[in-house]
Amino acid sequence: MILLAIGLVMIVEGLAYMLAPSLIEQVLEILRSLPEPSRRQMGGLVFVFGLLLVWGAFQMGAKSVTNGQRGPNVSMPCPSLHCFLRIP
Repeated sequence: MILLAIGLVMIVEGLAYMLAPSLIEQVLEILRSLPEPSRRQMGGLVFVFGLLLVWGAFQMGAKSVTNGQRGPNVSMPCPSLHCFLRIP
């Protein structure tokens, strides 16, 4: 499950650098100009939003293929892409 999450982050990050590298440079310049407390607050908000997204995904039905339970009581995620895409 952790590898899936890391892979998804890498896909999004890679797309951003591939499709809009100049925009990334501009965003980095803006972030450099912000004071450190503002950057920490922004990081905390993104962290909390990410936690809410993960919690929401589990509440909406993320489940294990091995035991069929819903929610955070997942024993082992499905090892293949067809489970992620919910292909029968």
